Amino acid sequence: VPLESSAPKKGTKLSASWQDGLRFEDEQERFSVHVGGRVFYDWAQAWARRVIDPADPNENVKGFGTELRTARFQVDGTVYRDIVFSLEYDFSTGEAKPIDTWMGLTNLPYVGTAKVGHVREPFSIENQASTKDTTFMELSLGNVFPPNYNMGLLLQNDILGGRLNYAVGVFQETDDFGRGFADSGDINVTARVAGLPWYAEGDRRLFELGASYSHKFVDRGNGDLSYGTRPEAHLLPELVDTGPLDARSVDLLGLESALVLGSFSVQGEYMRSWVQRQNRPSAAFSGGYLYTSWFPTGEHRPWDPQYATFGRIHPLKNFSLSEGGWGALELAARYSFVDLDDEDVRGGSEDNVTAGVNWYLNPNARVMLNYVHAFLSQPGMDDGSLDILQGRFQLDF
Repeated sequence: VPLESSAPKKGTKLSASWQDGLRFEDEQERFSVHVGGRVFYDWAQAWARRVIDPADPNENVKGFGTELRTARFQVDGTVYRDIVFSLEYDFSTGEAKPIDTWMGLTNLPYVGTAKVGHVREPFSIENQASTKDTTFMELSLGNVFPPNYNMGLLLQNDILGGRLNYAVGVFQETDDFGRGFADSGDINVTARVAGLPWYAEGDRRLFELGASYSHKFVDRGNGDLSYGTRPEAHLLPELVDTGPLDARSVDLLGLESALVLGSFSVQGEYMRSWVQRQNRPSAAFSGGYLYTSWFPTGEHRPWDPQYATFGRIHPLKNFSLSEGGWGALELAARYSFVDLDDEDVRGGSEDNVTAGVNWYLNPNARVMLNYVHAFLSQPGMDDGSLDILQGRFQLDF
């Protein structure tokens, strides 16, 4: 008697659609798959006065450059309604590096969603936003502090109709490929809570408040944590840097707020890091930013309750020469700072003023232009200034 498999012989039919990207879904919404990616092409021109390139101490920072800032491919979705997954890799450096690469359970009581894998730690409203949706080309100077992607367990949920979001996780510090191994372990415990005390007219009017906290247990045999940051331009080198701090543990606190009044919005954050060192006094460093955004074409920054941050812009009328549409225009200005000087640590300090113009041709394409004026205090140098003009051509889906 021939053996017969008990597995179902008929597969589930998926229908294809375009929802800011290519998506497949069955009629019962048990299965869904999103296939997407993003490409950022950047250029930058820099001029400096008494700002030294650490790689060439005899030269001021200056020059012109281009780069493929991001080249990512992603597949994510839902399997049997309760299993979620994401497989995202970046190829811009010539090597495949994992970004959001995880699997998880969703629809869990009280917990919401549990993810295991290479995930972004829940810290900062700016850091939680996707790079394809940020107002400026690069994150603020204060973003030197928050932990980014690491291997671990993340629990995340939104309640009260999306007006309150909380997330907590335990993470192992890893390299760019998700690998990490140590005697006692470099472990981070990170949490964030964000809420909307005021929410009206859909999400055209809202007020957000949030706080983040992270404690880093540093491996006793490898306490060489350091903070260093570029001047909000990825093509330029790190110009302020603490060097190795011989840390025993680190406490990080972040406070955030945002206000949206139709086409106008304001957002700001303050972050502070306390570093307990092995045989030296503890040191504290700080950073933050405040920025405004305005859409003269009438759009607004939409709220994403799943991650408690702002999401994709949809122009009221897409760019089209045949139909007479010109897309959406956004004007923005930001002040940011970082201070890496405390006790015997002289990492330097920096204050930046940035002006930005974003042209959204449609929900999947935009052109960005940023002008950055930076004031720097580098160790052993007189105060200097740096001017950067940079742009980006972006396509994502």
